[in-house]
Amino acid sequence: MTAELATAPRRRARLRQWFEVVGSAGRVELQVGVQYRANIILWGGVRLLQAVISIAVWRAVARADGGSTGGFTPEEFAGYFLCVLLVLELTHTWVAVRLPREVRTGELSPRLLRPVHPLLDFFGRMGAYNLLLTLGLLPSITAIGLLFDADVAWTPGTILLSLVVVPCAAVTRFLVDSLVGVWAFWLTRVDAIRSLYTYGSLLLAGQFAPLELLPDPMQAIARALPFYWTLGFPVELLTGRLTSQEIVTGLAMLGGWSLVLLLVLRVAWSRGVRAYGAVGA
Repeated sequence: MTAELATAPRRRARLRQWFEVVGSAGRVELQVGVQYRANIILWGGVRLLQAVISIAVWRAVARADGGSTGGFTPEEFAGYFLCVLLVLELTHTWVAVRLPREVRTGELSPRLLRPVHPLLDFFGRMGAYNLLLTLGLLPSITAIGLLFDADVAWTPGTILLSLVVVPCAAVTRFLVDSLVGVWAFWLTRVDAIRSLYTYGSLLLAGQFAPLELLPDPMQAIARALPFYWTLGFPVELLTGRLTSQEIVTGLAMLGGWSLVLLLVLRVAWSRGVRAYGAVGA
């Protein structure tokens, strides 16, 4: 009992330190993002173009199919893919690209000497960048929604729930991407692994099409993997297509996957850093 009481303050101090690290990294990234506005505008433009193409294609499919496909009308497709764009930006992560590059070039070495874990720094920076980009895209998203007469069944309840679900989805996606990036400790190039992961996420997360339009076996696979829970689940929550039980299940899946991924990542990171140091990096 005495030992548990002694460790409790240390745990709280460590948790407080983690929040301070993430917040500090986020503030730095906000300052950088303000200076490099052209990069944000370019990336945001690409994302908007992808959303418009998806909306146009699936609206045409729904109209050709008699006004509805898989339970989605043309207006609901517009709302769905605009929510996809919103959730993608809020949960975006580049750690699967940045970490392998830093391992390959040796940029990770000075990071490992700092008292701040590199992944915490990455997470704080990405969170700030995503928030800045999303705020910049909101006027364009609103305009596209009006142009395509998007049907989004937002309610105060779903908006409040999304304030919990979307950050949880961002954490889960970050952990998955980090595991992809950690392969760089053992492999010279992780491009093939990253491409396989990207294509799997594109198909199974609900980015290419709503999960209801996939064959039943693929739907089962998607719900067993973390991809759908980091994108399709928050999107369906925002569009009002989930029951209370499905929301509880989704939160449990996000929590369970985050715990499992965190434990695996801790082991993979510690072993990877040893392998990294063994070659004189």
